[in-house]
Amino acid sequence: KLGITGKKDVEEFVRAADKINVALGEDLGKDAITQIGKLVGLFKLKEQFGLEQSMLKVASAMNTLGASSEASEGYIVDFLKRMGGIAPMANISIDQVMALGATLDSLGQTSEVSSTALSKMFTKMASDAATYARIAGVSTEQFRKMMNDNALSAFMLVLEAAGKTEGGLVQLTETLGDLGIEGGRATGLFGVLSKNLDVLSKQLDISKKSFEEGSSVIDEYNVKN
Repeated sequence: KLGITGKKDVEEFVRAADKINVALGEDLGKDAITQIGKLVGLFKLKEQFGLEQSMLKVASAMNTLGASSEASEGYIVDFLKRMGGIAPMANISIDQVMALGATLDSLGQTSEVSSTALSKMFTKMASDAATYARIAGVSTEQFRKMMNDNALSAFMLVLEAAGKTEGGLVQLTETLGDLGIEGGRATGLFGVLSKNLDVLSKQLDISKKSFEEGSSVIDEYNVKN
């Protein structure tokens, strides 16, 4: 189902899947290994790190985020799956998406509403840079550069600026048009995030470090064994 062929890749997948299943099986559920395998392909991690290391890095970041906050690993997998279409296009790395998901879960935001609003936001920020540059208080050229480098940083800047302006978060939501969800829920999401950008920044650092090391899930595996 994952399109994994050849002895080397199959062996790498099985080795990684074994460790992840022992370490996080209870937290992730029965389909999580398949989902992680798909996400590795979606974010093109295999080309960079190889299949086994890619899966272990993703699972390690999940494990660390779950241990360092109220977020659940299952929520992070679901959020990753929902954001998997837009995030790579917006130059948002997988460890950043996981940190964003962990933050939202710990702040009591649903995966469905959050991913819908954020996907629309990243798309609109790319197509209408001038509007969001105005909200963020930077030039359109600066904002476009930020979007090309990392859309999440640009989004955090927009959110911070909108949160400081009276009615700014409502206006921010209105720029997105019809979301297919109640506007008040999207405004609430942006409001909660704008007040907790420090929490998001902390989770981003934790996720990045754990992803780079890729050892947290192996430590957990050894402890459980």
